[in-house]
Amino acid sequence: MKKAWLFLSVLIHRRLAARWYGLLCAICGVFCGYARAADADGDGDAARTLKTDVGHQVFFSGNTTSFNRTLKSQSFSGDVVGIGAGMLIGADAITLDQAQNVMDAQGSVVIMSRGQLFLGDAVHYNMTTSDLEITHAVMISNDPVEIQRIQHKIFGFSRKEMEFEEARSLQLAQVEYERFLLRQLVISKGQVDDEMVGRYSLLLERSALITKQGNPSLEQLPPERRETILSRRAFWQQSQKSALATHTAPILSVYLRIEGDTLQRLNGNDYSARNALFTPCKCDQDETPAWAFRADNLAAQIGGYADLTDAVLEIKGVPVLYLPHIKLPLKEHRQSGFLLPSAAFDRVSGTTLSQPVYFDLGPNQDATATTDFYENRGTRFGLELRRQQREYSGWEMHAEGIRDSLWLRQLGVRQSLGEMYQSGLLAARQTQGPAAAPTVPQSSAPGIGPLPELTAKEYTRSYLERPDFWAQAGVASNPEQQIKTYMAIPRNTWRGSYNWSGMTFLAPRLSVVSSGELISDHRYTEELYIPDSFNQALADAAPRLLLRLSSSRIWMARISMLELALGTLTTS
Repeated sequence: MKKAWLFLSVLIHRRLAARWYGLLCAICGVFCGYARAADADGDGDAARTLKTDVGHQVFFSGNTTSFNRTLKSQSFSGDVVGIGAGMLIGADAITLDQAQNVMDAQGSVVIMSRGQLFLGDAVHYNMTTSDLEITHAVMISNDPVEIQRIQHKIFGFSRKEMEFEEARSLQLAQVEYERFLLRQLVISKGQVDDEMVGRYSLLLERSALITKQGNPSLEQLPPERRETILSRRAFWQQSQKSALATHTAPILSVYLRIEGDTLQRLNGNDYSARNALFTPCKCDQDETPAWAFRADNLAAQIGGYADLTDAVLEIKGVPVLYLPHIKLPLKEHRQSGFLLPSAAFDRVSGTTLSQPVYFDLGPNQDATATTDFYENRGTRFGLELRRQQREYSGWEMHAEGIRDSLWLRQLGVRQSLGEMYQSGLLAARQTQGPAAAPTVPQSSAPGIGPLPELTAKEYTRSYLERPDFWAQAGVASNPEQQIKTYMAIPRNTWRGSYNWSGMTFLAPRLSVVSSGELISDHRYTEELYIPDSFNQALADAAPRLLLRLSSSRIWMARISMLELALGTLTTS
């Protein structure tokens, strides 16, 4: 049978293009190995292809193998690899019970399947249902670097072999480019001469020689080892292609690591672990995760949630928080629900808590409703809408509003200040000559403490009634208009903002673009700002003044007197 396959490979090589030669020979070598394994029985066979009850072909290879006809049990030991249905399992020893269609593996167990990697000391695997149980298990999802490292080890890829294959690919690409240039030359001339035919033939022969050349790293291996490696590689590629059409379980495209004394997988997607560690933090092999949860029991579904019982949050391996139960999402699709809350603080608004709620309105639109609780101002409501019409085309709108209790109190303060300035100006115009400066009571001398409220109020009023105050630079020209401008009382009792931005394509070279913002008053953004990040919240926690009256353009000879007046009016 082996001679027949080799003869067929030679015949096909003579009929087909030379660049397929290497691939066909590898396939023929694999089939030779399968035929030899299928015809043999008893002890000493290193490879065998079996068929499970669900119709999958499974390829096994190892250093030694034996078969118990009474128990219908096949055993492999020494560098054992099993491949089938898009899954690869490697272990020191594997026992296959054909009657029960189950498999047991012991010693340095490695399982790879659709981006998932399982490591453990022993595994019990049901080939009919794909259920498995691993002891001292580690499950890693979506770690291409680790998966590639294990693949190179199992399939015998060495650095020298990879470098040789890379150089071979570059040479074949160069030959193909020269063939392309020669074809373009023929097209431009419109005819073919003998020289072009000779050059093209040389290129074909060169491509055949490059393809036919064996890899030195593989050629140096013993024939049986080389045949085993090629068989594993070929069957793994075939198994992956067939698995794409049969597997329907969800795949997690983000990194996830689960460890446990025991790890079970049932129904293809129900995972459970005891004494488990759960972390999405990717780190080196011996590095402690930045954060992780340790739990007595874990139950998880890819595409669903992970439920942890008696969980402890660890930061760099240090326990910091105990939780009787916690549910963590393992989803990649959007879902309506509460988002993480945030907090901020400043001396004016006090403590601020923000709770956003996300709404999934469809595949191309969503919304976020946010409620901000200000300690000194009240409750602000916000709504953000997003809609994507097509790629690079869509709209975003955001609106928010608050009935600010602190703002309403400040309106009364501004009205009292305006009246004080108006009465002071009128009294100064009625006064003949410069008025004497008011005296400060001895009990309120500077350095002793703040003035009594009534004394401060009267002191400020008498200071505004002095003609020399209104005669100073910046105040003398049209003081009535300046008082009206800078002491104007806003009409709005609600504060808020509305902004939008977006673009809509109307034609290949025509689109509508718009963006803008409407704000209730010029101080709204500054006073009701909430930082987006924790670091920004710490940086913005500096003290803020209670009143910023129109960019601080209030003309007082002594600003301290104005602050005393504000304090008096606020408490009176």
